[in-house]
Amino acid sequence: MAFHRITKIISSFFTQRRKTDTSPVTDIREFGVTVLGNYTVDTPPVISMYEGSSIIVEDGVSLISSPTTNPSGILHPCTLVTQAPDATIHLGKDSGMSGATICCRKKIYVGEYVGLGANVMVFDNDFHPTNPYLRKFHNEENIPCEEVIIDDFAWIGANSIILKGVHIGYGAVVGAGSVVTTDIPPLTIFAGNPAKYVKDVELTDEQFSVIFKSREKPNK
Repeated sequence: MAFHRITKIISSFFTQRRKTDTSPVTDIREFGVTVLGNYTVDTPPVISMYEGSSIIVEDGVSLISSPTTNPSGILHPCTLVTQAPDATIHLGKDSGMSGATICCRKKIYVGEYVGLGANVMVFDNDFHPTNPYLRKFHNEENIPCEEVIIDDFAWIGANSIILKGVHIGYGAVVGAGSVVTTDIPPLTIFAGNPAKYVKDVELTDEQFSVIFKSREKPNK
């Protein structure tokens, strides 16, 4: 059965272009991405889009794929994959990824000024049913799927994995190498496998009012 999938790997285009053009970066809009302003790419990311899906990149987004740009251990290019017709990946203003992977069947929203460290993986689905019978007789309708939200100014440490249905609150921090399976409250630090509460993020009232103008500081 055909999956009606549109797969675009920018690397191949970049390699061909390089023979005659020394300009450093491709335009990801040519591959179906909606770009709402300027963005930064050091080396081409991998983009795979299911027909009818969308990837939205707001102004100031950075997609860093080269270990020479970020020496924190990037193992592969940034990867954005939509896996269903209505899937949406949204990268908010001034957010950044370093060799991170986002695979989406429903919706993954990354807020403003969010940082996804080296090799972070964000999934809104399990890729396969947990039931072995359903895995053998594979039906995409049986794949568990829940949207993921990573709120403004959250920071996800290197090599962490964010799983389906998770909402990471604004200003939260996830320690490197963590596996996040549950919601994380705003302005808290979680770490471990599974990720657990470590402590609150220290932020003065003045600092909070500058960064989170339209929010109320949570009571601790």
